[in-house]
Amino acid sequence: MKILIISTASGYGGSERTIEIICKGLIQKHHVVVFAENEIHCRNLKNNKIMVKTASRGNSIFATINNIQNIIKLANESDVIITNTNKSAFLIAISSIFSQNIKSKRKLIFVRDFQWRYKKIIKRLLDNHIFCVASKAVESYVNKNFDKKVYIIPNPIDDVSIDKLTTNEAFDIKEKFILCPAMISRWKGIHHILYAMYKSNILVKLYVVGDVVDLQYYEELKQIVHRLGLSERVVFKGYTKNIQNYYRKCEFVISSSISRFGGPETFGRVIIESWQNEKTVIAFDCGGPSYLIDNEYNGILVEEGNDRELGDKINELLENEDKCKKMGYVGYLKVKAEFSVNNIANEIIKLSSMRVDF
Repeated sequence: MKILIISTASGYGGSERTIEIICKGLIQKHHVVVFAENEIHCRNLKNNKIMVKTASRGNSIFATINNIQNIIKLANESDVIITNTNKSAFLIAISSIFSQNIKSKRKLIFVRDFQWRYKKIIKRLLDNHIFCVASKAVESYVNKNFDKKVYIIPNPIDDVSIDKLTTNEAFDIKEKFILCPAMISRWKGIHHILYAMYKSNILVKLYVVGDVVDLQYYEELKQIVHRLGLSERVVFKGYTKNIQNYYRKCEFVISSSISRFGGPETFGRVIIESWQNEKTVIAFDCGGPSYLIDNEYNGILVEEGNDRELGDKINELLENEDKCKKMGYVGYLKVKAEFSVNNIANEIIKLSSMRVDF
């Protein structure tokens, strides 16, 4: 089967990481081409021996026209088309105006956030398409906006061993620390962790690892850190290829995403990657984490935005190492059983081939 994946986004995050992992499973038996925009995303795909066609960056008229022309050519050579972002779905919808061949192709439209634009255009122009989501958290959003049946295809983990995922970069953190792997964006709710640390007098260090995509929010976070006297306890590391070592060395992980400002999480890749490293997770009880975490079994769910409860749960895990390790191991068993890349790739192929009533 010839598969075209359109993964156009200016930033790099969990959605792009998911495509990189899925491709590893798909290329075992199928021909895959990824039309991608982000530089890091393109580089990672190429490093994994995935065939990449680089999209024009940005949303200018020139870039859009050029991308549509390339998509039409690539789509005509493919059996199945998969879109990974709102922009990708919009581009394939517009491309279908100029190519009758695209209309007849099987299309899997993944909805990975709650901020979709051009919904009426996409709904009107795309027929013979299937909406896919990573968890039930997005099901009602798709039903409301597109009036379509939704197929749930979870995000996978990389099946290679943890040792192979770990980079050779120097890692010299010796003290205990808790980890928040998140891009600096307001809906990631990082300010709640800072207030939780202050209110509950949490003394271990917090490492926030991820790109700065909202500079204003980043400046606000630094001001909060200074105002609350947390300068010695909070470290912003930016993007790193070395994230695996942070997972391995941390005590546990915090996912503080909230429902405002474009959230919540539609899935929660941070959670399954934490479990893959036998680390438990504390998360706000909203969006994808609510469906992933079995509270007090493989992680802890906290009332959304409740800084005091978040801080108390952080201290509880810091004081109870056995409980922390046990929940991390239970999460590891779950992720191995349910989120294997080969299983997820097989689900995609099955859905690409099965008869569906539209």
